[in-house]
Amino acid sequence: RVHGGERLFQQMTIFSSHPPGLFVLFFTEAWERFGYYGMRALIVYYMTEVIFGHVDDPDREGGRDVIGISAIISIFHNEKTASALSSQMYGIYTAGVYLTPLLGGFVADHFLGPYRCVVIGGVLMAIGYFMLTVRSLFFIALCFIAFGNGFFKPNVSTQIGQLYKSSELRDQAFSIFYVGINLGGFVSPLICGAIANATSYRYGFMASGIGMIISLITLIGGRHKLKAIRIADSGSTPVLPVVPFCNASSASDEQLIADDVLSSDAVITSKNLKIEMSRVKISENDGRFDMDELPSYHHDTTESSRSVVEPQTVVQNAYGATRDQDQQTIEEKAPKMTATEWKRVSAILYLCTVNITFWIAFEQQGNTIAHWAKDQTNRSIFGWEFPASWIQSLNPLMIITLTPFLLKFWKWQYNRRSEPAVHTKMAIGCLLCGLSFLVLLGGAHEVESGHKAQWGWLVLSMTVLSLGELYLSPVGLSLVVKLAPTWHVSKIMGFWFLSSAIGNYLSGYVGTFWDQVSPSVFFCIMFAVSASGSALIFAASPFLGPILKHHQ
Repeated sequence: RVHGGERLFQQMTIFSSHPPGLFVLFFTEAWERFGYYGMRALIVYYMTEVIFGHVDDPDREGGRDVIGISAIISIFHNEKTASALSSQMYGIYTAGVYLTPLLGGFVADHFLGPYRCVVIGGVLMAIGYFMLTVRSLFFIALCFIAFGNGFFKPNVSTQIGQLYKSSELRDQAFSIFYVGINLGGFVSPLICGAIANATSYRYGFMASGIGMIISLITLIGGRHKLKAIRIADSGSTPVLPVVPFCNASSASDEQLIADDVLSSDAVITSKNLKIEMSRVKISENDGRFDMDELPSYHHDTTESSRSVVEPQTVVQNAYGATRDQDQQTIEEKAPKMTATEWKRVSAILYLCTVNITFWIAFEQQGNTIAHWAKDQTNRSIFGWEFPASWIQSLNPLMIITLTPFLLKFWKWQYNRRSEPAVHTKMAIGCLLCGLSFLVLLGGAHEVESGHKAQWGWLVLSMTVLSLGELYLSPVGLSLVVKLAPTWHVSKIMGFWFLSSAIGNYLSGYVGTFWDQVSPSVFFCIMFAVSASGSALIFAASPFLGPILKHHQ
């Protein structure tokens, strides 16, 4: 039996075994997520009421002075309501958030390195959040935030992996980091939403900007804890973005790290490049993950052959993978894919395409569900009405709460040899996402009876939705990395992000029907869309099963 004091000692030992740089990046990410999710909780309301307000009411000033609004309204001239225009813009914006990390990873890999890209991304986002306080700059601000996210998000995760050589400690680190992501996502709608509700949207966006400033201060102020990473970024020639953590406390230590970075253990050479791939375990979506061992680099260290060749693996940029020596060696030129590899790629592309249905439904939580929470939900608790934006805190709260139970459940299934196959888990994820909208039919019935829906329906719906996310997103990321041929991982991962971006854009398009049908009909449509993805995966089981049977 482990007593309380012993348990506390064990927890302290776990934290003390990690480098200080982890906690610098933990709070950097937590505050960045505070800014992002705080803004996200308000953005649809702001667009509907302010930016496109004059569309519903010509007597209102609305956003007539917003730069680019005439072009936006002209492009989407078929959308006749403010909420429909807001939905379209929400879909475009979130699609951009998924696409820009590909650019940020490329720039970090080839030119600036992850640390500098994180700083640039943070500055861009901070500028964007504060620009949101000026109505006329709204669309320009969204561009700043989307591109800033692209530079920030993949590269702050990369730096986590750079701190470790031990895969066990690295797994713990990503779990701790994952808590920071969801902690920021949980707290920010509560604070920014309360501020906006008590004052105006301007101050809610300002709170997001302040959160981003704190994130930058945390990163730059703790940069001495990231010495190995910063030295890797300091050269004009890109270097291998996998640098073991070293605790440098003096100038001589810094020189040792610099020597280590320039040594044969940190440089890939063009004459004798060999990359070894092992297995990856990811348990996160868009930022939430655990990683097992990834490949390492071997090279010739002669002076004549020493030149740096940067890895171009998107998953390493996006999820902070470090590389350990393990299995098969890949020579300089990518070999032709075998018939088995073609089957694996076909399976991955099929699942990525089907997953678009999941993201169409899932992203309604920041769009149409936000309208449902504000306009048609009874948000009263003991006579006090909480802000509608607080509903956006439910998903990260449920992710934090449900993850340990789900992992134990999967372990229990594994021990009983009853754990579902990976594609079955993804099908379950799509089905759960769809069922989360059927839950809301209870609230829709109350609305159609002339009352507002009780907020408990949303809590139950978000619980089911979050469970579906855990079944699909981390499993899908792991699948892509494990099964994609090594020399094509970046292309396949790029397709994963592309499919997510398409799903996010289409979620905005589908959201335009919110004003045209009853809530019951809309929720049934969302169930049908997501459940169709589940059906398509189950229908392809005879094809997918034999290909994915070793991925468990």
